[in-house]
Amino acid sequence: MGRTACAFVPRFELALRARAEPAVWDRCLAVVDWASAPPRLSCVTPAAEAVGIRVGQIATRSRARWPELVCLAPDAQLLAQAEREVLTALSSLSPRLDADGRGAFFLGLEGLERLWPSEVELLERLAALLTGLRLSARLAVAESPFVAWVGAQHLPRSGFIDEAMGEALLDRLPLAELDLSEPARELCVLLGLRSAGGLRRLPKGALAERLGKEGARLERLCRGETFPLWPTVQKMPRATEVVELDLELALEGLEPLLLALRSLLERLLAAVAAERKALVELTVKVRLDDRSQVVERFVPERPTLQSRGLLDLLHLWLERRPFADRVAGLRLEASRVAAADQSQLSLLRQREEQAAAALDQAIARLSAAFGASAVLFPRLNDTYRPEARLCWVNAQRSSGGDGRATKGERRVRGPELAAAFTGAPLTLALRQVDPPEPVALREAAFLTRSGQPVVRILRSDGPQKLSGEWWAQGFERSYYWLLLETGEIAWVFRDDLTGAYFLQAMAD
Repeated sequence: MGRTACAFVPRFELALRARAEPAVWDRCLAVVDWASAPPRLSCVTPAAEAVGIRVGQIATRSRARWPELVCLAPDAQLLAQAEREVLTALSSLSPRLDADGRGAFFLGLEGLERLWPSEVELLERLAALLTGLRLSARLAVAESPFVAWVGAQHLPRSGFIDEAMGEALLDRLPLAELDLSEPARELCVLLGLRSAGGLRRLPKGALAERLGKEGARLERLCRGETFPLWPTVQKMPRATEVVELDLELALEGLEPLLLALRSLLERLLAAVAAERKALVELTVKVRLDDRSQVVERFVPERPTLQSRGLLDLLHLWLERRPFADRVAGLRLEASRVAAADQSQLSLLRQREEQAAAALDQAIARLSAAFGASAVLFPRLNDTYRPEARLCWVNAQRSSGGDGRATKGERRVRGPELAAAFTGAPLTLALRQVDPPEPVALREAAFLTRSGQPVVRILRSDGPQKLSGEWWAQGFERSYYWLLLETGEIAWVFRDDLTGAYFLQAMAD
C-alpha cells in the first residue's frame, strides 16, 4: 500500500464542540451513544478524567458514581460536516484519503515523491492545515495505515515510524484498545495473546475461523486493511456544484435541448442557493453522439440565482447551432460562485412560494377532474423502520391527520432514511427489497442471496444502529453498506434479536 500519514485528533467530537464553546474542556462531560447496549462512554473531557471517569465505562454506572457528569449524545451531523471539512483541506496534499470516523485521517503517500520529496515538509504542511481548522492533532508516518494510526495515538510527539519501531508499537498496544467483545477477549487470553502484535502474527484466517465476523474485522485491522485509502466521491468532496443528465435517446433541435437545460439549471441554482451563494459563471459541457465534447461558459451581468437571464443566454447560444451531432449528455457546473445578498435569497423564497401556490392550484384542479381519491402525496410515517417510513396520503385527509397512515393508504418504501445513517446527503437511488430478503454473510467477505451466485464483498461500512417500537413488537438492527465486486452497493441489516441478516435495498 505504500507509506501512509495519519493525523489523529484526540477527543474528536469534543474538540469539534470546543471550537464553538472553548469552556467545554473545563466541564465534566462525556459523549455516550445511548442506542448501544450497554451504553458506554466514547469520549470524555480532561476534567472528567481528573475525577476518574474513563472511556469505555458504562454510562449509567458512571452517572450514578459521579452525579456531576453530563452525558451528550453523538452529533452525527456535526461529525459528518467536520470530516468533510477536514478531508477537503487534506485533499490539497494527497488524492488518496480516508477517515475512521473517530478523529483519525489518513493520507496515502505512494506515488507522491515528486510532489512531496520531504516527508518532514509534508507533516509541517499537514499540521498547518489542521491548525487553520482549529484542531490539534498528532501526526505519524508509517508503512501501513494501522501502524501510522497506532503511532499517532501513542507516540509522545509527531514522527516517522520504521518497521522495527512499528513492531514494537504493536507489541505494546494492549488488546483493550481494539474494542473486543467479551468472547473475543476470553479467547485471546486462552491463546496467550496480550497485544495487537500477537494478533498480527497469527496465521491468516485463524481469528475469522474462531470469532466469525469480529475475528475477520480484527484481522483486517491488524494487517492494515481497514483503511483502504480510496479516493471515492464520499471522501473527496466536490469543489463545485454539478448537475448532469445522460440521455438514453440523443436529442437535437432547439426546444428539446432548451427544456433539458432549463431543468438542469433550476437544480443547479437550487444547490448553489442552499449554500447561500450566487452564480458568477456557468460552464456547460455537452457530450455529442460522436463522442466529442463542446464546452461553453456563460457569465451573467451580475451574480444571480434567477434562471431567466441565463436561459436567454443559452437560447441565443443554441440558435447558433453549435453542435455537429446529436446531444447524448449534458453537464452544468457552477464554475464560479460568490456570496449571495439578502435580496437574492428573498427573491428565491418568493419564487418558491409562487411554485407552492401553483402546486396547490394544480392539486385542486386534478381533484375536481378525477376525484379526491386520485390525488396522493408522500408523507413520513411515525416509525423508524425504513420499509415503513413513507406512505401515500390522500390530499383531502392530509391536513387533519396525526401523522399516521390511515386505512386505505398505500405504504411505500423510504430509501431516503439511509441518508441519516451515512451522516451526509445520499446521492444514490435505492431499490427497496419488499419484504427484506434473508441473506447470508460468510466470513464477512461473501454475500449469498437465494438462487444467485456468491458475491465477494470488497468493502463494508457500519454498523449503524437502529432500534425502537418497544411498545409493539420492537426491533433492533445494525445496518451495513456493502460494496460488492459486481460494482453494486447493498444495504444490509442484521436483526440483533435473532442474528439473521436481511437485504434492505440495492443502490443504483
